[in-house]
Amino acid sequence: MDSESFYSVTPESIAIHHSQRLSCYTLIDAFCGSGGNTIQFAKTCHKVIAIDIDPFKIQLAQNNCRVYQVDTNVEFICGDFFQLAKTKRLKADVVYLAPPWGGPNYEAFGQQESQDSEYKLKWLSVDCRKLFK
Repeated sequence: MDSESFYSVTPESIAIHHSQRLSCYTLIDAFCGSGGNTIQFAKTCHKVIAIDIDPFKIQLAQNNCRVYQVDTNVEFICGDFFQLAKTKRLKADVVYLAPPWGGPNYEAFGQQESQDSEYKLKWLSVDCRKLFK
C-alpha cells in the first residue's frame, strides 16, 4: 500500500461489519482505493465491481485482492464513478459510497477550497436509484 492508503483504508473490523450488513449478489464499491472494503465485500457478495479514478489504486486493490484470494469475483474498473453512473450501464443490488475524505489535513481543507480536490460533497448528486433498475 502507498502512504495515502494507510490512513484512508477502512479498519478491517469495520469493513467486515459493513460486508456482513451489505451482503448481496452484486455490489459496487464506488471508491475502492487500495481495496480494503472490496476484499471484505468479495467474501460476502457473489460479485463486486470495484471502481477507482486512480490507476495506481486499482493496481493496489487488484494485488490486495489476490493476496486475500478473493480476486476471482471482483471486476476492477479504472474510472470516475460519477461519470460511469451516468451511463446507466452499472447494475447492482448495493452501491457502497466511501469517497476520499481528505486525509490528515482534512480539518484545514474546508477553510480554503483546493483547486485540485477531486471530489466535493455537492457532486454526490447521482441518482443511485437508477442503478437498481
